[in-house]
Amino acid sequence: MTTFHVLPAMKESARHGFWNGALPPIGYRKIEAEKRGAKIKKKLEINPIQAETVQLIYRLALRGYCDSDPAGLKTIAKHLNERDVRTRDGGRCGIAAVNQILTRTTYIGEHRFNTYDSKAKRPKPNFEHVVMEVPAIVTKVEWQAVQAHLKPRNPKWTGVPANYSVCR
Repeated sequence: MTTFHVLPAMKESARHGFWNGALPPIGYRKIEAEKRGAKIKKKLEINPIQAETVQLIYRLALRGYCDSDPAGLKTIAKHLNERDVRTRDGGRCGIAAVNQILTRTTYIGEHRFNTYDSKAKRPKPNFEHVVMEVPAIVTKVEWQAVQAHLKPRNPKWTGVPANYSVCR
């Protein structure tokens, strides 16, 4: 009896740049890339309309409004909601979604697959990640500048208690 191992096959597929199902990150859409027998392999391409939203989020995080001070996560989410920019499923934009867009390497063309151990409920070590090439929406320089801006404001790094709220 042959045992089929799904994860190794999915990792190999990701190494070759193929999308392994699920919804792609905002700013991308799946396209048919190759047919192998009855199996259709898909890759990601930029969704121009959603990519504009991703670029706006990065612009706000770097330069704020009218090239003023960089905007924080809450300000960016508020800005998007005031302009009725919705998530893919029609919901309002939240701080967590904005943070994920600003910290995900996918947007610089390096989508990471196999990053989380669902059984142990914790992130996997970096050496287990599979980096899949995708089209970039922002430059690496922009992404790194945003990371430098976000890090000092992160409660994990600043020593601010997790339950602390600036808006009391």
